[in-house]
Amino acid sequence: MLFSKQYIPQHMEAMRSAYSKVCDALLLKGDVDDPMTEVIVDKVVALVKAGEHDADRLAERVLDDLIDDGLPPPIGQPRRDPSPQV
Repeated sequence: MLFSKQYIPQHMEAMRSAYSKVCDALLLKGDVDDPMTEVIVDKVVALVKAGEHDADRLAERVLDDLIDDGLPPPIGQPRRDPSPQV
């Protein structure tokens, strides 16, 4: 099961939308047997549990987190240097 019934409908919709946006950005089909699917779902759920409920911000934070984890950036987006220049 991808999403639990413990979330209110607005949160569920935000999670679905964020998941779709991340899959689209990474050119993934969102297949249930794709291990990346579980990684994305886990990250979305963790962010919602932490209080984020906006689909765009959820997707952006998941993508940023995946990039920080070493995943190549989505097509057309440069890799961001995690350490700011001082």
